[in-house]
Amino acid sequence: MPSVVVTGLGVVSPLGNDIETFCSNLHQGKSGIVKFSSFDSTKFEHHHAGEVSGYPKDVYEEKGRTIGKVSRFAIDAARQALADARLDLSATPPHSVAIVIGSTIAGGRIFEELGAVLEQQGADKVEVALMPEITGYSLSANLSYALNHSGISLSALNACAAGSTAIIYATELLSQHVVDYAIAGGADVLSKITLAGFSQMRAIDQICRPFDKNRTGIVVSEGSGIVILERRETARKRDCHIYGEVLGYGMTSDGTHPTAPNPEGLYMAKAVQKALQGAALPADKIGYICAHGTGTPANDVAETKGIKKALGEAAYKIPVSSIKSMLGHTMGASSAIAAISSLLAINRGFIPPTINYRTPDPACDLDYVPNISRQQEINTCMVNAFAFGGMNTVLVLGKGVQQ
Repeated sequence: MPSVVVTGLGVVSPLGNDIETFCSNLHQGKSGIVKFSSFDSTKFEHHHAGEVSGYPKDVYEEKGRTIGKVSRFAIDAARQALADARLDLSATPPHSVAIVIGSTIAGGRIFEELGAVLEQQGADKVEVALMPEITGYSLSANLSYALNHSGISLSALNACAAGSTAIIYATELLSQHVVDYAIAGGADVLSKITLAGFSQMRAIDQICRPFDKNRTGIVVSEGSGIVILERRETARKRDCHIYGEVLGYGMTSDGTHPTAPNPEGLYMAKAVQKALQGAALPADKIGYICAHGTGTPANDVAETKGIKKALGEAAYKIPVSSIKSMLGHTMGASSAIAAISSLLAINRGFIPPTINYRTPDPACDLDYVPNISRQQEINTCMVNAFAFGGMNTVLVLGKGVQQ
């Protein structure tokens, strides 16, 4: 199989809307959680979230077309990644590029707005131009429109594993020589629906403290993470920087519960094992694990058990951290942003911390890199994404050798 590498990164997030700012804030262990202003939260118990600054409106214009905020996130992150990869789409064959974008509830915010107009003003006042925005396919469709793209365009609606699922789809297309380049990742936006759902489950908190004994839930968030993928041979010909290589991946399904994971982390462990097999790596060669680490009592214990089941004694020697402690849970964007943070960790030689970690939990007994980032050379890392419905996705990324 040909080697598939990452040559461009783009991010829109509560920790920064460009890669350098995002990386600096990750390294410093800063929190992007604020009292949010995107909508009126007085009906909710919690009022803090990971809110992206610089995007005050719910709808934007793109070449005369009305798009939602989540599409704006994805388009802006994609343009960053394309510029970083020095990839000019106008100079590539029309069907040599694939777009694969994941999301959880991409159009949730627009759906809420249209629903309010329908109820309060009637059907004839609903803005037809916004109707496509209420579905997940709008992200890949709007990216294609914004970038004058006419090749393969796919949407990955795999809940909170959607971003890494999109990267896997794109890697497969490149491995099979279906396309030469891929724009892949995820995007999601804060919405009342998301906040209400997690509030009803009593799975939300003012701060996110993964693996801490006193954790009580997630902090909802928003953003987009996009990467440019291509085969190594193509990247060499273009003489561009290689951030890393997709070494392997594993996907499983719990088939257990709509929201709760398998309590023993059984199928999480199988996804980790499949990823290691695909990468042809023993457990002790993983240098860092970017955990799913939501901060909920059940998920963090299940993930810890899954890591230990899959990696055995090596699990205790591998640093594990959750960037959700700083970002909050960006839903369908989360695993794509996690992949980007892991590639930055490989390239810059540091492990992002798990902030807000104060009290160890006997049920979570791994090295969670508490509160302060760690300078360390990393050759390989694992990115975990364990979504609602038991959809488990694991990526193994390795250092990109330039020659």
